[in-house]
Amino acid sequence: MRAFFILAIVVVAVYAVDYAAILQDETRLKAAVDCLLDRGPCVEVQELKDKFPQLVATDCGSCTPEQKIRFEIAKKIIQDNYPADFEALKAKYLPSS
Repeated sequence: MRAFFILAIVVVAVYAVDYAAILQDETRLKAAVDCLLDRGPCVEVQELKDKFPQLVATDCGSCTPEQKIRFEIAKKIIQDNYPADFEALKAKYLPSS
């Protein structure tokens, strides 16, 4: 169940970044995932990367209902279109699941 919250990367609109635009741009989405996986620089999502472990640990507990809906959308997009990256994120941030 905690894996459900692993991809808060592009949905939790708590930050100033336009995550909807990132979801629609394959290059930007890949860069965001690479940032979270320490495979590339964190240009747009550094603030999210800094808070990502807490978001995962609390299952997005402080997210609004709207943020949770966006989270569902992002999770589905990444899981369906980038399954290897989805599994790598799970392995890094939820090693026991």
